[in-house]
Amino acid sequence: MSRGIVSPDGTQVWDGEKWVPIGTEKQQPLLTPIPDPGIVVHTCNDCKIMNDRKPAAFKGYMKCANCLAKEQMMKTQETRYPAPQTIPNQVTQPILHTMQPMQETAPPLMVIATQNSRKPLARNMKIIFAIFGVSSVLLLATILSIAGQEDEYTLEYSRATAYIYIDSIEVDNGEANRMFEVDVFYDERNRYEFRTGDECDALEYYDSARTYYLEEICVINYADPFVDKVTFGACAQYVASDRYYDISSSSNYNSGCVKAEASIVNPTLNPSYGLEDDCSYDGELIDDDLSLAKFVSFSGFDDGDSNSYNADIDFTLSFVLTYECKI
Repeated sequence: MSRGIVSPDGTQVWDGEKWVPIGTEKQQPLLTPIPDPGIVVHTCNDCKIMNDRKPAAFKGYMKCANCLAKEQMMKTQETRYPAPQTIPNQVTQPILHTMQPMQETAPPLMVIATQNSRKPLARNMKIIFAIFGVSSVLLLATILSIAGQEDEYTLEYSRATAYIYIDSIEVDNGEANRMFEVDVFYDERNRYEFRTGDECDALEYYDSARTYYLEEICVINYADPFVDKVTFGACAQYVASDRYYDISSSSNYNSGCVKAEASIVNPTLNPSYGLEDDCSYDGELIDDDLSLAKFVSFSGFDDGDSNSYNADIDFTLSFVLTYECKI
């Protein structure tokens, strides 16, 4: 049987009512009822009686068996289940037990693609820019190639235009401050008549015996440049007095108007090399270069007659062939 509360000097023991010498105490039951640990006992009458009746030699505060058992029980609970440590001014967040989603396993091809996507970003960007650059160059080359594929044209003769250019007249005498006229004629039908055919004229004031550069150009549309012979004519006279200049090279023909039959240089029917490159649409008309057909000069200076009004007239005949663009 266990003993109760023993005094500090070890000579007495508490029997539940008073302190008695060891050996004379009442036998205590083997099992002493212990209050429920969950019930907090703020006061204990046994401890109070024990301390009120203790000898004066006992120092300190004595506790009964029930209180000692309770304290032991509380210490055991604190050791096994320590109180959670809390941090001041910190709110403890509740622990939420959530269900984690089930992990899916991708097919092998997806795994390979994922692994490939983990390559360095800089390298991937270089590859992308390289592909974009090559694609842009190829696209630009294709556009330029399509734009450069121009239609191939051929040229077909359409018409001809004749140009008479009165270059100059040289005189050895004249009437001061009087206007004189120069007339040039071109007859592609070769009728060999005076003042016949297409006419080109120029006016000038006489001021001295010299060469007058008239530089007059006349246009004859829809001419025929492929004839064998034509007739040229010319006249030079003063407008007011009807006095003529002698422009004939024959001494026995003293006249201010002359005519002559002559052959011309026919232009080639084939266009100039590369002229079809000037075509931009089907049916367009393209003019070729100017082609000289005849240089004509009528002069009465060296005819040997006594005419005091002599002159020399120079003019040219040229053609421009026009072609139609055909695809």
